[in-house]
Order: sequence, then structure tokens, then C-alpha cells
Amino acid sequence: MSTTVASREAIYERFETAWGTTTPIMFDNENDSPPTEESWVRLSVRHRDSEQKALGEVGFRLYRRLGSVFLQLFTPFDSGQRQLDNLIELARPIFEGARFSGVDFTNARVQELGIVDGWNAALIEFLFSYDERR
Repeated sequence: MSTTVASREAIYERFETAWGTTTPIMFDNENDSPPTEESWVRLSVRHRDSEQKALGEVGFRLYRRLGSVFLQLFTPFDSGQRQLDNLIELARPIFEGARFSGVDFTNARVQELGIVDGWNAALIEFLFSYDERR
């Protein structure tokens, strides 16, 4: 059984461990500034819908929580496409089809965004779910 806080922390930990020192990592609502001349990634976790999966007494009701992990990948402008492609290939297997800490991931949706605010950018969305008893 997972919760919003526990699932978010597990997602952050998995990404930090897998990504290591590949690039600097920015998280939502943290007062860090992204690098100005080197590749970097932003990780966001967004919870969305919930659906009740089982009825019963309080404490035995089962809810399915749904959400997305968004990875925004940025490489310097005019550095070619290969660097961004390599980051996409490194990032995709971290969550695609993964299961850990009660969180289940399905597919990855990759969008190559082109130039965004002076960066060559891509967005990967990973869909996840977990069950919670309440």
C-alpha cells in the first residue's frame, strides 16, 4: 500500500539513484537554478485521478491512484541532436514498465520539443498507478 507522499519519495529516489551524475537534476518547487551551459533534467510528479476499486468498511476500501512522472530534458542549443537522443535513451528505462515500492509504471511517451527557451528539449511522460487502502 502506497500513499501520495511515499510514492513521490520512491519515484524521486529511484530517479536520483539511476540518473546519478549524468546531468544536474531540478525538482519541482526547489530554489535551484538550472545550469546555463550544460545539459540538465527537471523531474515532476503529478497525481491525477483516483478510482475506488473495492467497497467495504473504512480501512478496507481500495483506491487506485493514477499519475504521471514528467522528465524534461534539456541540452545546449546548437549542440546537435545526438546528446538529447542519448539522454532520452538513458531516461526511458528508469520508469518504463517498472514496478517498485508499490508503484506500477506502464509506457513512456516521448515528445521531442525542439528549441525551448534557448535549449534543445524533450519531454517524457511516464504513466503510473498505485493502490491505497483507506
